[in-house]
Amino acid sequence: MITSLRSAVQSLRARLVIMLSLAVLPLGVIAVLQTITVIEEARSLEQRDFLARTVQAASAEGGVLRRTYGVADALGMAAANLGDDEQACSDIMSDMVVSNTIYSFAGFIAADGMMRCSSGSEAVDFSGYANWQSFLAEPRDLIEINHSGAVTGLPVIIISVPVYESGTATLLGAASISIPVRLTDALLSAGTQDVALALLDEDGRILTAEGSADDLLLFNRLGITPSTMDMPATGAAFTATAVDGDDRLVTVVPLLEDRVFVAGIWQPGSRAAMEPLLARAAPVFPLLMWAATLAVAMLAVDRLVLRHLKRLRASMRSFSLDEPKDSYSALDNAPAEINDIANTYNRMVDRILADGRDLQETITEKELLLREVHHRVKNNLQLIASILNMQMRAIPEGPSKNVLKRVQDRVMNLSSIHKMLYSGDTVSTAQADRLLEEVIQATLAIGIKPGAGVKIETHLEPLMLDPDQTVPLALLVTETLTNAAKYLGKPTDGAPQLEIRLDVDENQLVRLSIANTVGTRLQTDLATEGTGLGAKLIEAFAAQLMGEMDITHSDTEYRVTVTFKTHNDGPAKRKIEQAREADAAPRASRAISS
Repeated sequence: MITSLRSAVQSLRARLVIMLSLAVLPLGVIAVLQTITVIEEARSLEQRDFLARTVQAASAEGGVLRRTYGVADALGMAAANLGDDEQACSDIMSDMVVSNTIYSFAGFIAADGMMRCSSGSEAVDFSGYANWQSFLAEPRDLIEINHSGAVTGLPVIIISVPVYESGTATLLGAASISIPVRLTDALLSAGTQDVALALLDEDGRILTAEGSADDLLLFNRLGITPSTMDMPATGAAFTATAVDGDDRLVTVVPLLEDRVFVAGIWQPGSRAAMEPLLARAAPVFPLLMWAATLAVAMLAVDRLVLRHLKRLRASMRSFSLDEPKDSYSALDNAPAEINDIANTYNRMVDRILADGRDLQETITEKELLLREVHHRVKNNLQLIASILNMQMRAIPEGPSKNVLKRVQDRVMNLSSIHKMLYSGDTVSTAQADRLLEEVIQATLAIGIKPGAGVKIETHLEPLMLDPDQTVPLALLVTETLTNAAKYLGKPTDGAPQLEIRLDVDENQLVRLSIANTVGTRLQTDLATEGTGLGAKLIEAFAAQLMGEMDITHSDTEYRVTVTFKTHNDGPAKRKIEQAREADAAPRASRAISS
């Protein structure tokens, strides 16, 4: 997989894509930056629009709160001017509540926490309230919600302002006004239908809110705290995930300076309608430009370069000395540079073919010379054998004649080997198994008399060898088989046997095994005492083959095994496979009785 990926990256197409991508990259970056700028401006405009719509949706509520703060300041000044006249102060409070139906209560709380005057009839002590103690520690305008007002018992929003003595900084108390929550809820609901609104104080406490239960749950989960937010004067906007999984735009805008804030959760549809179509489609433009550039470049490269290179590569792959005409490359309307490559390739084909013809002529001449050499060597060896035969006729029967007979047999075996070399299909290799079959037949015809009752088993697998191994192998078989026939014996429980095996494994490891039974020695001409020359020759021929020889001897069998590695290369191996296919059982196990 890594190799195929590396090949794909190194291809002309891949490199072209990389180079063009790098060339188009600056333009793409500029386009992307411009797109980001457009999107950011669109989002900024969208957020400013939603912030303005949030303020507009809560404008009625904001007007009520501003007016209430003003009324509270006025009531506080009146209470400070009246001093200890609590009745007159209460009358002013009551008249104000009666004349303004949006208020449910108004009162003045002295610095000791006692309500000195109010629109109600009960006097309430606030000195034990934590909120009052916090107010005394840091007097400021306050707005809070009370789900059960201390005087009215109803859910109210309470606005309190500090009251100081005229001309001094002495705190006299606080003027407090209560607004029914149902009124603020109604005002918020009348704002708009595609946003849920909530009023928050600076610490994030919800004063009043409207919307679905999911919206209220989202308000509580967000935990918006305006005092801790780095919020500009125009407000802030962010995105939050609602309970239903949709992304909602949340806006937070100061409604009353830094005291009251309005938060809005907008429905998904309202935001989608505001997002510009151009901002959505703009990121696609750089990609389209890149894709178009690559498409044009790839088409040009394929038409001008790649298709001609494919034809040239096909011609190179199909090049064959047998059919050279099919290997020439003829390009159609190719660029001059590629035509030069094709012409160079065609000239190279001509040169290779010419060199091939010269080489073939040289090889043919060499084979003819080698065949002539082998032929003349064979003739000379046969001449030597004839001379030995003439010499044997002049010698009476005895050891000397047997020695000359052995020498003549060896010379004839050499003659057979050279005959096989020059009569074969090639002089560089020989079909060793066929040669061994001839050697075996010739040796046994001399060493074993007809009618001796000897059972002979042979198994010869196809084997191609070069002359350097063919000659010592044939001589090794001759000497070993002659030695086996010489000492062949008849066992007590059966007929005498000879076994000759030639096995070749897939790694071209050759194993030659020749075995004979031992027992009562057969009375043949070879059954005489020897000089030991045969054993020395066997060891010498095994050494020439660079093989390992193993001799085993038991009460019933004598076996000589030689194992060696062939010098065959790839072509020789293929010749062996072809020989095996042509002859499925060449010289397979056969039993011959003699």
